[in-house]
Amino acid sequence: MHLYTGIGVALGFAVGLLGHEYVQHRVAFALGDRTPKLMGRMQLGPNAHFDPLGMAVLPALFVFVALFASAPYNPMFGYGKPHALTRSLLRNPKRHWVLVSIAGPAAPMLVGIVTGNIARSMGPSDGAAELLAWMTITLMTLAVLELLPLPGMDGGRILGMFLKPSASMRMDELAPYKAMFLLVIFIFDPLRDAVVGLIRVVCDAVAAGVCG
Repeated sequence: MHLYTGIGVALGFAVGLLGHEYVQHRVAFALGDRTPKLMGRMQLGPNAHFDPLGMAVLPALFVFVALFASAPYNPMFGYGKPHALTRSLLRNPKRHWVLVSIAGPAAPMLVGIVTGNIARSMGPSDGAAELLAWMTITLMTLAVLELLPLPGMDGGRILGMFLKPSASMRMDELAPYKAMFLLVIFIFDPLRDAVVGLIRVVCDAVAAGVCG
């Protein structure tokens, strides 16, 4: 059993998913959108953001694989319940919507930079270094996936700001099916390899090279 790997992946999911949801809703509130407060999303606790599939079933599967295999199957993904954001309530709807969308994945990425550099400073045989390295990989994976220009992802919301209104509305309509889009990446090897390669490049660039 690879205990440190499993714990690192579990911590990465917990910090990454909750941090993403909390920071995104907090930033939206600071920029004028009161919906997060009205919907109870201004909390760091899991009850405010919990999605049974995205925060329980999927992370548990990846943690299980990480415990009993040499490494988790990548790309790992999970998500919270649909966001409680109203773009039109932001003080500058277009510019601030981009900032809100970036804030979500920025949270796990910043934590990953810290944990990656700490892991790098430890000895390669240190169990804590292995734990922090896998926590970093999980955090970076969640952050990069959110920035992909897919419906329901933060990258898709940013892309929607620059599309024609009809195309942007279509992106919003497809947002509830984001798990299916992620599953397509997970299943088809060429897409999977491309995304994993992107994750590795970003992770090694900003998190002390631990993803290699």
